[in-house]
Amino acid sequence: MIDVDHFKLYNDTYGHPVGDACLSRLGETLAGNRRRNHGLCRTLWREEFCLLLPNVDRVRACEIGEMVRSAVGALALAGTRPQIMKIVTVSVGVACTKPMIASARAI
Repeated sequence: MIDVDHFKLYNDTYGHPVGDACLSRLGETLAGNRRRNHGLCRTLWREEFCLLLPNVDRVRACEIGEMVRSAVGALALAGTRPQIMKIVTVSVGVACTKPMIASARAI
């Protein structure tokens, strides 16, 4: 899960067109990461994204999460009022699971 930090403040301060451009750039960055890791990226809500990475363990998922966070920081997306927000950042959360194989015999 990826959430844009303080996006409401950013959007309210700089306006919807700038906010939309920001989200578009973030989406492009996440899509690039998704392709490199054979995953699926979707927007959940305006400033919330989900990056699904099949066959990735917890350690690798955390590494990818850090790569995403770092890539967004490297974009250095900022508005015209750095006293309000220097650059756009994201928070990343990771959850992992392994599917269970169902038994073929009847109970």
